[in-house]
Order: sequence, then structure tokens, then C-alpha cells
Amino acid sequence: MKNPMHILHFGKQSIQIKAGFIVVTMTTLIFIGFGMRQYVDMKSQKMEDLHRLADVTMTRLAENLIRPLWDFDPDLGAKIILAEMQEKTLYAIMVKDENGSLFVGKSRDEHWQIEDLQGEIVGDFITRHEDLENTEGKLGFVDLYLTQQFLQADLQRAVRDLLLTVGVLGASVFLVLFITLRILVIHPLNQILGIAQTIAEGEFSQEISVRQQDEIGKLAGAINSMKQTIMDVLEETERLTL
Repeated sequence: MKNPMHILHFGKQSIQIKAGFIVVTMTTLIFIGFGMRQYVDMKSQKMEDLHRLADVTMTRLAENLIRPLWDFDPDLGAKIILAEMQEKTLYAIMVKDENGSLFVGKSRDEHWQIEDLQGEIVGDFITRHEDLENTEGKLGFVDLYLTQQFLQADLQRAVRDLLLTVGVLGASVFLVLFITLRILVIHPLNQILGIAQTIAEGEFSQEISVRQQDEIGKLAGAINSMKQTIMDVLEETERLTL
């Protein structure tokens, strides 16, 4: 026959672990769902900001580059481009004349430093194209390229923060639940099962001292009542046999 205290110990761990697992799992799923919504909203907002920046920057370039292109002043054009490329998300700006020949252009090197444009620009960029015109007609055009790599870096940091938050909150919930179950459920059940074991062994002197006003308290009261009933039956049986 299994030792009741062994069963008690197994049951205690089972209740705590199962309840903790369920609550932590549900909490984690809720936080992950909330975090994913934040991630989607954040990505959408940052993409909108990049497109807005591209539009505003292109508007300024289209206005400011007409004069250097008309005067054939690439140095002035380069200064205008360099001023705009102080914004780190700008990867390249290229200006060509009406014949398609490069007038002036700047891009980033592998260390993200600004350099003269070298060759064609390939990659996943947010782009804008605008013709440069004055009253005399079309002078050329300007192409603008914005990178998304800083957006991706921000999103990766957001995901790391989300995972850290979920981990900390999950561990906190499990710890609070573990302590609460131990105080409100496991310890009283431990006492009740211990008294039940002494009753099974024929010892009726101990009283369950659980005073909770809940199901555990009702169980303790029922055990005390059962013990008293057994004692009364035994006393009555002993009296009748005398």
C-alpha cells in the first residue's frame, strides 16, 4: 500500500506545477499576442515615417537642385546633397541631366560614410524619383534612396525587449502562483491529509486547525465532523459490548 505522505508529496508538486504551467502559458500567450500587435503597429508607423521623410526630402531636393543643374554647378549640387544626407537613413541621392548623364551623386560606403556615387544602386530601398524642371523645360531628374536597415534594427530590439518582458513576467507570475498555492492550498491540504492518516491509524486526538472560509476550510470541517462521528460510533459500540 502506498504511503499517503508520498501521495501527498506527489500531489503537491503536481498541483503546483500543473497550475503554474497553465497560468504561465496563458499569460505568456496573452503577452505575446499583445507584443505582436505592438510590433505590427510599430513597424507600420516607422514605415509611414520613412515614406513621409522620403516625400519631404524629395520636395526640398526638387526645389533646391534646379539652380545648380541650370548653372551647371556640381559643387553646389554636392553641398545640397550632403546637407540632406546628414539624415542617416538616406543611403544615396543621384542627380542626372536631361540626357541621363550623372551630374552629381552621393552614396554610403560599407562604414556608412558618405562618398561619391560609384556605379548603379541595387538593394531593397525606399525610392523616390522626381523630374527637375524650370520655365525652360526639363533639366534632369533626381533619385533618392532610403534604407530600411535602421527600421529592422529597431524592430529587432523591440522583439528582444518583448521576449525579455514576457520571460520576466512569466517567471514572476509563476513565483506568485507557487507561493499562493503553497500558502492557501498545499499547506492546509498537507495538514488535512496528515490528520486523515492518523485517523486511519486509529488516533483521534488531533484536531485540524484550518480555519479558511473556502472549500479547503469546508473539507477540514468535514474531516473533523467525520472524526467526531467515528469517535461517537466507537464509543457507542464499546458501550453496547460491555
